Amino acid sequence: MNASQLNHIQKGFAMERSTMKISWIGFLGFLGFIALGCGPGSDEGPGGEGNDGTGGGTGNTDSNCPTGGPTAALDVVVQDPNGTGVIDATVKVCAQSGTTDISGLCRLEGVPVGSMTVSVSPNKYLAAKQQILNIQTGQSNKLTLKLDPKDFKLLQADAAIVEQYLNSNKDWTANQYSFSTVSKPTKGLLLSAVYSLNKATQKGGPTQNIAPTGFPSALPPAAGSPIEFKIPQKPDSTSVLTCPNQNAAGLDVTSMSDAIPVTITQAERDAALHWRPMSDMMLAEADSNATLKTDLTKLACVGLTISKQTWGFTLTPANQESGMDDPQSIQEVYLHNNEIWVKVVFEKWVNVGTGIKDDDGDGRPELFAKVPSSNFSTAVYGLLSNYATKTYDPFTLGSYFENHLSEALYSARARLEKYLGEPFDLSGFGTFQYPFAVVYFAKAKTYHVIFVKP
Repeated sequence: MNASQLNHIQKGFAMERSTMKISWIGFLGFLGFIALGCGPGSDEGPGGEGNDGTGGGTGNTDSNCPTGGPTAALDVVVQDPNGTGVIDATVKVCAQSGTTDISGLCRLEGVPVGSMTVSVSPNKYLAAKQQILNIQTGQSNKLTLKLDPKDFKLLQADAAIVEQYLNSNKDWTANQYSFSTVSKPTKGLLLSAVYSLNKATQKGGPTQNIAPTGFPSALPPAAGSPIEFKIPQKPDSTSVLTCPNQNAAGLDVTSMSDAIPVTITQAERDAALHWRPMSDMMLAEADSNATLKTDLTKLACVGLTISKQTWGFTLTPANQESGMDDPQSIQEVYLHNNEIWVKVVFEKWVNVGTGIKDDDGDGRPELFAKVPSSNFSTAVYGLLSNYATKTYDPFTLGSYFENHLSEALYSARARLEKYLGEPFDLSGFGTFQYPFAVVYFAKAKTYHVIFVKP
């Protein structure tokens, strides 16, 4: 491990701050900013009377800023596209610089009088910005800068580094680095990218194999096959869900095959959703949407029934303590002409016989099947379609992404290591210049690099 990687591992878990911790940091920042020249402005505040940022001139750079002349104070408020204050943005005018507090305010003292360039260099998903301001003595100089999101980019040089690495490290289950390219900036596709081919989101299996009985020797199986996954009243004994579609088949056995159906287009494959974050979204929506609650619960019960079928296997205390992947689970979801198709993947330690094959070579057999339409409604299909296709700007998508990491992947100790457009060195292969995000999973000691196409 090189020094750069060690530095990444030793950084604090910024994504796991609680509200109390953020407030405490804001208070400490308040004290620190006063000492540094940044902090609350005059009693009038940014909206009071005084110089409001209008004024001409060509501005100044550090090389030609006046020295020894009159100076004044300047209050700068930095806001995101929604008008919320941006914390930790760097504000600079000539030699004076400081960092915004939790409200987005930075107060600079000793700013030269005249036409000056105010520069703001934020982090994360917002672009830097400059504005010329005529600084005057005897007035309250104020400026509010609303920042725009950065752009999505996929650089050819970055894609070439990924290809080079994967050609040298073909087994994704053993790699320290994994990669995803999101074809469209949507919530569904971005979160799916986090889980796709990422060993940090895998837990492992027991010390012995499971040998289920009654599995078919070929697909499709006969009606009543155990891989029909008939839905029980509750997915397992610990579940808080009661399934409204009890006794229904979770999967349509007549549609099952080893390969993805040719009727599912390439565009629909590119827009595949990963079940786990999609399920989280559905259950959250069910809590807030009484109209869709029953229909969303039906579809959630399909996935839970599949994943909680242990084929009579009982977890040992060691397995329970360390955690274990479900014997099988829905990995991908395809939306096709008002139909929902799924890819069900069986773990390596489940002996499925010869009827279900491992076509993609990752050691885990898989099958493709349609979910019977009785397990979801048109409204639920529309919700999933919106989740997969509605696009967002980098700031909105990035904020949503951060929240998901801190909530859904807390147990994996996931944290954002790099934000949009921040270079990241892949030791021995080169430096990525424009990733959307680099996520470090402290528990697995792995990195997942995500790129988003415009």
